[in-house]
Amino acid sequence: METTSAQIDCASFDRQPSPPSVARRVAKKAMTLWTVMPLYADLAQARLARVAGRIFPGRPSAWLDRFRAMHPSHIDGDDLGARMARAGASVELQHRLVSSYPGPGAWDPSGPQPPEREACLAALRSVIDEVDIERLGALLQSLHEAGVAVGDVRYGDVITVDGKPHLRGVEGAPADRRPSQRFLAQRERDRDRFNFLFGAELLSEQVFRTRIAALATRRADLFYAPVYYGRGYSVGPIASIEVGTGKWRFIRRHLPDVRGKRVLDLGTNNAMIPVEMLRAGARSVTAYERDPVFADYARLNRRWFEFVDNRSYGFELVERPMHAVLERDLSGYDIATSFCSLYYEPPETMARITRALSRAVEYFVVQANENQEQHSGELARLASLDFLSRLLAENGFAEQRIVRFGYHDRPLVIGRADRNAT
Repeated sequence: METTSAQIDCASFDRQPSPPSVARRVAKKAMTLWTVMPLYADLAQARLARVAGRIFPGRPSAWLDRFRAMHPSHIDGDDLGARMARAGASVELQHRLVSSYPGPGAWDPSGPQPPEREACLAALRSVIDEVDIERLGALLQSLHEAGVAVGDVRYGDVITVDGKPHLRGVEGAPADRRPSQRFLAQRERDRDRFNFLFGAELLSEQVFRTRIAALATRRADLFYAPVYYGRGYSVGPIASIEVGTGKWRFIRRHLPDVRGKRVLDLGTNNAMIPVEMLRAGARSVTAYERDPVFADYARLNRRWFEFVDNRSYGFELVERPMHAVLERDLSGYDIATSFCSLYYEPPETMARITRALSRAVEYFVVQANENQEQHSGELARLASLDFLSRLLAENGFAEQRIVRFGYHDRPLVIGRADRNAT
């Protein structure tokens, strides 16, 4: 339902919240189910595809058979496996380690390791440095971004040419331009296996889960906004339209078109909505987040979204409070957004930010929060739709579209700058 700021009733923010009506609760549950059911359907489909892939694994391609049959003498270069053998890790020991790889997520890099792995890693580090291992990881990353799953690469498949490591036998490998579930499973195995054999931390599902668990120990409410990344990957319960992916799916049709636009997001939290805007076609997003734990979470989320989508996004994170945007040249942005965050700044600072944005962007999207169980007193006043609408109207965004729902406590103010204002 859309209205104008003049039609919004004023409210007292110190009274006890009244319980929602039965009709409102039913409407909200129905809308929540309508919004999140596609997420659960996609989640179930992805998990079934993974199970099917384990039960009926795909046959190796012809190029992989040719690759395994290649003789080292066919390509000039220093064979890493031979160098490791000379350093004390025999070919037989390397073979035992390769054969002992248990599969993605089936080993603990922080736990006890098989003696073969410790011996091979010691020999590896004596003949190749961390920079070269990072280069190999970057090479594997570039192959995956091109849609190529490498397969069972061994130490002997790494050669050094002109002082730089290379993988041989990858030429002619088929590319999956639109990543299938099978490709993603193969990519996960590639990366997890690389970490197992080379002692690396190339981003994989296991590495992501480990890092996100470490972040959760630093902040108990880290997952209050659940995220569905796609392809069967999620964090937190996604059955909500108040926060997280459910909120994005609920409000996205009301937002200005972000395709080709440069977006500035204030108070980004875990960066889920900015990355979803990039998925929707935004040219770039700059996001501000002051909390160091949520900033780390945002960086990790960005990387995991890119991993799931097998592409890069134009995302910049600024680990500073929202008011720091006043120090920035804002002329390069088209749209600014602040989802349930602007009201954490003092009123005078909110006004300064809004005035500065009105001179640069076309749209400023601000989300209110009128759930009186979450906010009370002065914060409830600042987070109200009435206050935020008036704030934008008095600071350069008099033209507004207000989106309010009878079953949703987080309405939107979509202000459009007056280009003729002086």
